Amino acid sequence: MEEKNISKVLKYVFLASGLAAFIFGIAFILFVEVYYSLLGWPYEEPLFTRVLGAALLGLAILQWLSYREKKWENVKNVVIMMIVWHFLGAVVTITGQFLFNLPLGNLIHIIVFIVFLIAYIYAFYLHR
Repeated sequence: MEEKNISKVLKYVFLASGLAAFIFGIAFILFVEVYYSLLGWPYEEPLFTRVLGAALLGLAILQWLSYREKKWENVKNVVIMMIVWHFLGAVVTITGQFLFNLPLGNLIHIIVFIVFLIAYIYAFYLHR
């Protein structure tokens, strides 16, 4: 059976999504107070936000390593995990927007989750 190579589309998705994860990770770790004030979120306990930032930096590294891979089989599970992450992230942020009447700045998160969800689903579809 012939091994499939990773498409250029998927490589670009890994790069863009990894860059977004890196930026949000740094913001959530180092600039949580500033980030909260920009979005208009109430600032209470930054610990969980900083843990999320650490997880995002881990995802950024995983995506960078996946970008450098050549074979689809080596990144297939990463793509599935990213689809699940972006789907659940979109559900949580959309639900939070309506349940907790979050500021419109939360739309940034909703848009990022949905854009990358579509991109990863499309990349997955290309490799089937």
